[in-house]
Amino acid sequence: MAKITIKELESLTAEDAGRILREDGNLAGRISVRKDGVSVSFFYRYRWGDQNKEYACGTWPRKSLTDIRKARNQARALIDEQINPNEQKKTAKAQAYAAANVEAEQVKTAKVKTLTVQDLAKAWLLDGVARKDGNAELQRRFNKDLFPALGKTAVSSVSEHDVRALIRAVINRGAHRQAISFFADLTQMFSWARKRQPWRALLLEGDPTELVDISPLIPADYEAERSRILSPAELLELHTRFQQMTADYDALPAGQKYEGIRPLKKETQLALWISLGTLCRIGELLQTEWKSVDLDQHTWYIPSENVKGTRGKKQDHHVFLSPLRAAFLSGTQDPDGTFPMVLSEQAG
Repeated sequence: MAKITIKELESLTAEDAGRILREDGNLAGRISVRKDGVSVSFFYRYRWGDQNKEYACGTWPRKSLTDIRKARNQARALIDEQINPNEQKKTAKAQAYAAANVEAEQVKTAKVKTLTVQDLAKAWLLDGVARKDGNAELQRRFNKDLFPALGKTAVSSVSEHDVRALIRAVINRGAHRQAISFFADLTQMFSWARKRQPWRALLLEGDPTELVDISPLIPADYEAERSRILSPAELLELHTRFQQMTADYDALPAGQKYEGIRPLKKETQLALWISLGTLCRIGELLQTEWKSVDLDQHTWYIPSENVKGTRGKKQDHHVFLSPLRAAFLSGTQDPDGTFPMVLSEQAG
């Protein structure tokens, strides 16, 4: 049986599809037609036990005849050693696959170890926190105070000393309240990270924010919160000033009004009185629609989506309005002129 030649293979056409080429040494090739032309899939036939087997040696022209015969010879050598070449091929593929997985895992581990604080912040802002402003304030604060100092630092390398340095930098410019808020943001971010991969693996030494007590960093004379209640006399003074500003501006000659002190707009004055009268937040007031106000029943409905609070725990608010507060909400500021009198009586 003559050897198969390159010239013979190159002369094959689509009409030869399905034929089997053979040569000495139990090497055979099955002719087929593919999109890229004629090809021949070679296999080595051998006996294993009481069964005939075929061992794939490669496809011409992707693989040369020389390499195809080399694969056949290697299979024959394995059989001489009582090794099934097909089983050996499966074992080799499995070992190669396992080795590739190990290498991929090593690459992944190495990459994870290089993840930075900026990478963590980006992931947290995307998946770990959702504030009403779309996290715009968080992004601004991180751009200003976090990324310049620690943005390129590996998460696994961040220490409690790094966190303290961040907070001190904000405190040193006099922004004490911002420093407290900034620390709360960092605490929330690292708390989120230590529960999730790949960040959890980078915090095996612990959460650096847990080791920081912010109290000694804040000046002793800083007041975190303070209560301030306007007395009736002060409320009356505020009302009088609003009126005086309007009267003074109206009294200016036409040519001087441009440089004069303009009074607060009526809408702004009403907003202030509504806030003082109901203790509502300014955000709740600005988002209110007329459909939420019932002047006949003297009620103001604030839906939970407009209320500040923890997600999932916010509730609708129902504000009951006195006649005077209802008048402010309707835009008819002090319609009966009794407001100064009421304040004067309370002040007295």
